[in-house]
Amino acid sequence: MLKYAEVGKLDMVASLYWTKERGKVYTYTEPYLMNEARVFVLKNKKFKLEKLEDLIGLMGGTPYGGGSYGDKFDLFTKKHLDLVKATSKQQHINLILNERVDYFILDYQDGMIYLKNNELENKIVPLDYPISTTKVHFAFSKLSPCINLLESINRFIVNSTTNGIIKNITHKYIK
Repeated sequence: MLKYAEVGKLDMVASLYWTKERGKVYTYTEPYLMNEARVFVLKNKKFKLEKLEDLIGLMGGTPYGGGSYGDKFDLFTKKHLDLVKATSKQQHINLILNERVDYFILDYQDGMIYLKNNELENKIVPLDYPISTTKVHFAFSKLSPCINLLESINRFIVNSTTNGIIKNITHKYIK
């Protein structure tokens, strides 16, 4: 998907975090959501997580291909963490239920919705410490003719954020 947007075969990508590298390739809207990435663990295998360094020495899982939780976390990951790249949320679930990993990382809202929909919220839980808090944007291909809609989309995002529309929409999915 990201490659298609980069080369102009896709106009826009939803739910993308800004990184320095991506900023060279895509034009971002105003953020419409703040999202926390969290560490999810088996409920009976919780551990103390107060800083990223607490993950060193553990085996973790993260989304395969294109996933980013911000420049700071991405750099820390490359230097210090052992991560298995999962191709789907179900693969994350299988890895942790079979204790092949100690934890997996997902966006908090996305992870909670998935756990709830699959009746797993009593087996797998998020730890309290967010590993990153990141603004979520729509991102346009710099080659897209739709980029001329950026100003009006930004106005809509700002208005919808200010008057609570976006909060009301997201609140329906996470309780």
